Amino acid sequence: MKLIISGRSGSGKSTLINDIIKKLNTPVYGFITKKYDVQSGTCPVYIHALTKPLSFSEANRIGSCRDQKPEKRPFIFDSYGVYTLKDIPEGALVIMDELGVMEEEAKRFKKRVFEVMNGKYNVIAAVRDKHTLFLDEIRAVKNAEIVNISENNRTAAAKRAYAIINKAYK
Repeated sequence: MKLIISGRSGSGKSTLINDIIKKLNTPVYGFITKKYDVQSGTCPVYIHALTKPLSFSEANRIGSCRDQKPEKRPFIFDSYGVYTLKDIPEGALVIMDELGVMEEEAKRFKKRVFEVMNGKYNVIAAVRDKHTLFLDEIRAVKNAEIVNISENNRTAAAKRAYAIINKAYK
């Protein structure tokens, strides 16, 4: 199963993925990315391995946002980001939340993302609704099913996502 949940920031991608993780009750691999300290104007963004406790250090800070302009740190994706996608057993559930514009220059990370997307894993990936070469290639992965989510269709999008997942986990 390859499920891509696509939508803009704040549309509910991560909330849906968190609900799925709780309901599936299965070991999960991969990563989540989170913005922190939004009120200060500078929002550091961290990538967290799902197999480890949350960590907030320069080793996993993938960048920051200030005035809608991202500071990108592709070398963190190419080191820590790749680490989050290592040693995954075949057939495992892999979460990639989220794939966006900050990793555009991270060649090793993007290569590993495609290996996972095309590998023998069950994948749920949250993908920003932006159009970049990387994100468009993710949405074009063979056999991937895309669920577009927005503030207006969250319930319907969740039902469709669960139908895809239930079919895969029969």
